Amino acid sequence: MIHTRDSLLTRIADILQEQFDVEPGSITLDSRLREDLDIDSIDAVNLMIELKSITAKKITLENFHQVKTIGDLIDAILAFLSQENAQGQAAH
Repeated sequence: MIHTRDSLLTRIADILQEQFDVEPGSITLDSRLREDLDIDSIDAVNLMIELKSITAKKITLENFHQVKTIGDLIDAILAFLSQENAQGQAAH
């Protein structure tokens, strides 16, 4: 499946609403995870678990050490998926 920024924003917004009771209107690309959405370190671990449904691979916090906003999170997921695809293609 090919993911776009919009499709990832929609999926992440769904996860944040369902799992963390985040108000839909507060979820934008510029929303800061900790400051705006009150996602703490334990929530971040749980979010990584939920993101496995998008990536089909285990994601570690190291993959997201620079993530501050929803936009950063989407960029990190796209980079992770791109890296995984490149490694998968190189193996064939």
